[in-house]
Amino acid sequence: MNQLIEEFIETLRNTYVEARKAKSFFGVSNESEVLRGGSRSISADTEDMVACLLVRLLEQQGIKDIVVFTNQPVKTSGNPRYPDIVVCRETKRTQLYKKANCPEYECLYMIDVKTDMGWFRNCLQDIIDDHANIDFQSGFVNNGILADGTKRKVYFNTENCKAYDIVILSTGNGGNINHNSQPRCSCFFLTNGEHPNEYKNIDVKEIKPCQFDEFFQRVIACLKGDN
Repeated sequence: MNQLIEEFIETLRNTYVEARKAKSFFGVSNESEVLRGGSRSISADTEDMVACLLVRLLEQQGIKDIVVFTNQPVKTSGNPRYPDIVVCRETKRTQLYKKANCPEYECLYMIDVKTDMGWFRNCLQDIIDDHANIDFQSGFVNNGILADGTKRKVYFNTENCKAYDIVILSTGNGGNINHNSQPRCSCFFLTNGEHPNEYKNIDVKEIKPCQFDEFFQRVIACLKGDN
């Protein structure tokens, strides 16, 4: 597991560094002809990165029947929410879903991923309280994206979803990290020490792992129904 954590932190650092460069198209140099004044957002990259981290973690625990969605809409009693990560298990239980000709997924655990405290440095507790009280509901959603890039209807069963947690990749960028977790929403900081987006030249070992173990234990407990 330690090797997996080290690889995650190194990948996170490298993703930040690469985001400082303009993307190159049509043979144009991104080192002399097109230069960025600010970094690209890596939000989507970090969603996929944490999702892949979870898949590898669960494989190590012998849990292999899992599908992880990123940026996937899920129904609520109000407007749909878009958790950054939805950990699911595909099921084939009733004739209704067979007639609809669409996959059915049992949602077990959800996460929002934040790179650091950033814009919500003064409202972390408000977000935790909001997550803890969302009334997710089972139902069809029309924009499940498949491996071939097309969209189709899918059904999400949220009856057994244990939590909608928050994962923050770094304690950096200011703010009060103190908070009170709720049974349905905990918050985990994955690194401290140097910020992964530090612009000075740093050794990746200066980015210290923080609450990976607590996060992993929470995920496994939710999937096993222990929470």
